[in-house]
Amino acid sequence: LHCAFQTRAPPARSRSLATASVPPMESPGGPGLVLVAVGLPGSGKSRFFNRFLQPAGAVRCSQDLLKRKEKVEDLVKETLAEGGIAYVDRTDYDAKQRQPWVRVAKKRGAPVVALRFPASKDICIARCTARSNHEGGLDGRDPGKVRMVVGMLSSRSKPVAAKEGFDRVVDVPDDDAAAQKLAEDVLKTTSSAPPPKKRPAADDSDSSEPEQDDSDDDDFAPAKKKGKARK
Repeated sequence: LHCAFQTRAPPARSRSLATASVPPMESPGGPGLVLVAVGLPGSGKSRFFNRFLQPAGAVRCSQDLLKRKEKVEDLVKETLAEGGIAYVDRTDYDAKQRQPWVRVAKKRGAPVVALRFPASKDICIARCTARSNHEGGLDGRDPGKVRMVVGMLSSRSKPVAAKEGFDRVVDVPDDDAAAQKLAEDVLKTTSSAPPPKKRPAADDSDSSEPEQDDSDDDDFAPAKKKGKARK
């Protein structure tokens, strides 16, 4: 894996939990683990990774860094192929946005967990406006853009449903001590699904799976207007 895709942890703070003590997860040859962040910009998704998952060896699969969803998916697959922990750092506001990560995990036979970051729209707008030089460009340099994007994504957000196929769905607390315990627990997750059936050696394509519509995968894309069908 390329270390360039991972971000450095923030500078240590005076609190004892500034550097998390989550033990590295060892899974050589195993199916790996997929953690899917679900939350608005500014809800704490990247901070949770930096403080509690990066020390455990997780790989941050961030669309802010990689720019395209296809590249995020490639990194998730690469991480699982090595038995690693893939942390999908996107807004993933509805079932359509989350479905590819469940599909990739199930195909590999890996457990997949949805991590919900429930911070409110107003809190997220305040946090985004207060930050600077954000890798996705959503920060105090353009407060108007912050309000527009966070508000739009908030209106699009849908709760994670049981039928989506996650092995677990958990809320990430703001409290550092509780968040660290959650991270330690989540990293022990095992899949509730049976191992995937092996395909014949001659068939190595994904042609049996429906093609995904990536036309609105960009978190910042404006909502599409539905037109009347032509007769």
